[in-house]
Amino acid sequence: MKRKSVRFLLSLLLVCFSVTVAGSGDNPHPRPLMGMMSGEAIADYDSGACVSVTGAPWQTISSMTGNLTHFGRTEYFSTHCADPYTLALVDGEATLVSADGDEVWLTYTADLISPFTPPPVVLVYSVHNVVVGGTGRFENASGEFVSLVFVTIEDLAAPSTPLGQEIFGSITF
Repeated sequence: MKRKSVRFLLSLLLVCFSVTVAGSGDNPHPRPLMGMMSGEAIADYDSGACVSVTGAPWQTISSMTGNLTHFGRTEYFSTHCADPYTLALVDGEATLVSADGDEVWLTYTADLISPFTPPPVVLVYSVHNVVVGGTGRFENASGEFVSLVFVTIEDLAAPSTPLGQEIFGSITF
């Protein structure tokens, strides 16, 4: 009787431990990522970061806020270089910061999909984002998603430019 009780308790502990490990283990799967953000971009002429990449004397720095699925209130920070002839965006790096402070790190490129006309104009970019990691629950995040970025150029001499972004796709974490 005593042996059966000990065997039963050991079996029960083994089952409970196995369920706990399986429940808290890494279980990544694709989750939808959708939302809208708005903010602004500035041109940094002091860093010289893009001269060797595109020949352009500026690097674009942007920040936006909005709401994304699985992130809540989200902040977005990015830098990229622009080809001065095609206005394509290259060497883009971005960080999404979720409401709880966890981050997703991205690289991106973008193509201009609207014609460039004199101001005021809205340039529309199709952006290809690649998830390259993150922190917290996004530590091993991966995936690719697209976004549309709307750049409103009201005055070429203005220090900043309004931005809007629509994100849709999925991310695995």
